[in-house]
Amino acid sequence: MAGFHPSFSRDGKSVYFLSQTREDMRVYREVKAYNLEARTSMAVTEKARGMQAPVAVDGGFAAVSDNGRKLKADHKGGTYVYARGAQLIVVRNGKEQQLQPVATDHTYMWESLSPDGNKILFYAGGKGAYVCDLEGNVLASLGRYEAPRWAGNDYVVAENATNDGHQYESCQIMLLKADGSFKYALTKPETMTMNPSASANGSRIAYNTIDGRLFVMDIKISE
Repeated sequence: MAGFHPSFSRDGKSVYFLSQTREDMRVYREVKAYNLEARTSMAVTEKARGMQAPVAVDGGFAAVSDNGRKLKADHKGGTYVYARGAQLIVVRNGKEQQLQPVATDHTYMWESLSPDGNKILFYAGGKGAYVCDLEGNVLASLGRYEAPRWAGNDYVVAENATNDGHQYESCQIMLLKADGSFKYALTKPETMTMNPSASANGSRIAYNTIDGRLFVMDIKISE
């Protein structure tokens, strides 16, 4: 597979991801779905500019553009979260609630809802990765791990990256406990692996390399 920002469907049968093309000197993105059993992919949105990474929700996914405009997608209600500047927007059956759990002069990013729908994982620019509840109360600070995503309800996958201010020097996928008490490297720093996503039970991890190759890894978490 070729693409960026993979995200497992709630049932774990598909991986949604962004595909990027350039037309008339402009960059367009569309969401595609890869069926893990059939090993086939298909476009599930039209091409658009400024599309953010797809977010898995009950019954499908939601996609949002950079300016907050919701794009037509395979979405059938439920609860999901996305970031707008330095705010988290929690959407429950179409109704939005704004949260600001961590003060920052930058923006929030890499936000996701735990599989049980009770916790939010996000990255506050200039601060690091955090876990909060649906009312915005901070439950844990995980450190400066980027691109965090849930791996089950108690673990998180994220990237540990270094750069020289202009480009990546190293990047690896890490497994973290959601309370910040445990960490384990799933890939080596020199693999330049990033943008991890996990199935709802945390048994499968999808990620891409810096050159846009997509991979799926099976893992077993034992206490």
